[in-house]
Amino acid sequence: ARDFARFGLLFSRSGDWAGSEVVPAAWIAESTTPVGTDMAYGLHWWSFDNGLYYAALGARNQSIWVFPYFDLVILRNGIYDKRGDPEDYRVIGGSYHDTPEPSEWDDSDFLAPIFEAINDNPLNK
Repeated sequence: ARDFARFGLLFSRSGDWAGSEVVPAAWIAESTTPVGTDMAYGLHWWSFDNGLYYAALGARNQSIWVFPYFDLVILRNGIYDKRGDPEDYRVIGGSYHDTPEPSEWDDSDFLAPIFEAINDNPLNK
């Protein structure tokens, strides 16, 4: 979770980490800009509200939400369960994992208060 949060912060800060450019700001801008007019998808990022925030959305509702104006990163990891023989975990194809979603989970309920606070903020214009 900490690495995902760091990754989100790196994007929130236009590729800068502790005063060093780790990823070019131009790449951050390009990758978070939709590639077409009919879809909000960029280069592995979904862009929302005209680019005010964006998200990396993964399997089983795992996500990294980035709100650059507020330097805010929200992430959600799922339940991680390794399957297969523990001796084979480091062998490619020797095991797999499953990240089941809790039956009562709802992304909308989780994110709604955050979106409300950000959208209602007079500085977010």
